[in-house]
Amino acid sequence: MLMNIILCSSKFINGDIDYNKSMIIKQLSEPANSKIDFIFFGETYLNGFDSLSWNYSEDKKSNKVTMNTVKYLGEMAKKYNRGLGFGYFEFVDQSVYSSYIIYDSNGYILCNYRRITKGWRFDHIDTNHYKEGNVIGEFKYKGKHFGISLCGDIWDDSLYNELLNKNFDIVVWPVYIDYKPDIWEEKEKYEYIKRSRSVASKVLFINSISDEYAYGGTYFLSDGELIEETKMSKEGMRLLAYLDFK
Repeated sequence: MLMNIILCSSKFINGDIDYNKSMIIKQLSEPANSKIDFIFFGETYLNGFDSLSWNYSEDKKSNKVTMNTVKYLGEMAKKYNRGLGFGYFEFVDQSVYSSYIIYDSNGYILCNYRRITKGWRFDHIDTNHYKEGNVIGEFKYKGKHFGISLCGDIWDDSLYNELLNKNFDIVVWPVYIDYKPDIWEEKEKYEYIKRSRSVASKVLFINSISDEYAYGGTYFLSDGELIEETKMSKEGMRLLAYLDFK
């Protein structure tokens, strides 16, 4: 059984939801992607990782735009008949979460995962409004068990052990990391690969690009081995991963 999945190492602009949305729609509407099961973008891609002011009265002003756009992109997934996943800042019940939503090709929500680890914010941030989730993200698709892990989740020992116990077939790992390409290639890439080897048979790693810090990069691991990658670059790339289950 074969799945075709695109991992998008794409540039976002902090706070420019219209631009970031347009990059998602560009991939959804690409005719060459007609046989794709899912298109996955990075952590907090829709808003941009550094788009929050951390003042709730200011940040909630983007509430309506953000949530309407999330819904609209689900409609676009249905229109173009592609599954879609992307990160965003979720506003709900006076709280903000770093979340990752996945739609199927009919526009139905398969999973809306709220990051469990707190590395997306500073320790002193107001936890009355900026919060973490407490439920591991997972769903079934074509008989396979998917898990979602956002950035530092896999590095948290307690959560890592919970992920191992889930026996996932596939873990989608969107991140936002700002290593310089030379440092990443010399050491850090191999630490990330080593850490993720046991969490699932297939691991899909997606890092975004930003003008300020991030250099992107996508990686597809199968049975602990690096199968394909697009190296860190400001140019922006996508990786088409063929997930073949014997």
